Amino acid sequence: MNILDHPIDAARILQKKRALKRELSAREGLVEKRVAILSGSTIGEVQNILEVFLLAQGVRPVFYQGGYGLFYENLVFDDGSLAAFAPDFVYIHTSSRNIRSWPCPADSAQQAEELLEAEYSRFEAAAKAALKLGCPVILNNFDLPVYRVMGNREGSDPRGRVRFARRLNEKLAALVDATPNLYLNDLAYLQAQLGMERFSDQTAWYAYKYCCAIECIPYLCQSVANIIKSLLGRNKKALALDLDNTLWGGIVGDDGPEGLTLGSESPAGMAYSEFQTYLKELSQTGVLLNVCSKNEEANALAGLARGDSVLRREDFV
Repeated sequence: MNILDHPIDAARILQKKRALKRELSAREGLVEKRVAILSGSTIGEVQNILEVFLLAQGVRPVFYQGGYGLFYENLVFDDGSLAAFAPDFVYIHTSSRNIRSWPCPADSAQQAEELLEAEYSRFEAAAKAALKLGCPVILNNFDLPVYRVMGNREGSDPRGRVRFARRLNEKLAALVDATPNLYLNDLAYLQAQLGMERFSDQTAWYAYKYCCAIECIPYLCQSVANIIKSLLGRNKKALALDLDNTLWGGIVGDDGPEGLTLGSESPAGMAYSEFQTYLKELSQTGVLLNVCSKNEEANALAGLARGDSVLRREDFV
């Protein structure tokens, strides 16, 4: 199994990063791209692992590394070095550690609102300054804070840090949605996927000033590399799907369409239906669905014609 493919082997990637770089750098046909990383926290290992993932996608990156914690200053008050680098991509590597002014329980709702606007304005200004470089800009949203002074109320009270981070994320999402060439790297999703205690490792921050656990950096870098890969048109565009025991449980040629496991009558049937729903939504993004099956065509079509089948003949090329 390729350790860089999903599901990645983060520990082995960190262990073998130099060997992977040597191996991948020797491949022919690599396209050179200039990537500027602007720092909200330590980015040394982020750059190392991002390089490995980009090389795996056929991209030889040349990096510009901003000053530690100076993402805003490097972008808004560029001394000319960033513009001279002429990046093909800018990655603003920030996190909730870069929120300077959090609300506190003693604040009024109005004070919390003013803090929200001030914090958002700073990140918006950094993103817009980066866009002036004329290339795609990738911006992290915010991971949730690791403690809740007000408990569950943090999620609803405007003075709560949890709600504050979520509201900032919503404002950044709206900015990205309205701004060409600006793309969101969903740090909040990565934290949720990997687990807060695992991702938001306090030791990684206080000892090394990394915004997440070192063991989670490969997942972060894979996410950023996937954005760059998609912007370069390197995403896969089709799925070749078997039918039996893939889109449904059972063998349609033997069991008949009525004997297949699908739909809401059993746990396995619900799982197959949910997988079909995922595939249908994926096809709506432009990914082509193909059938690769040894079934007779009439049997295959009978399976897709079931009333509880989410996918139909017309969903396939």
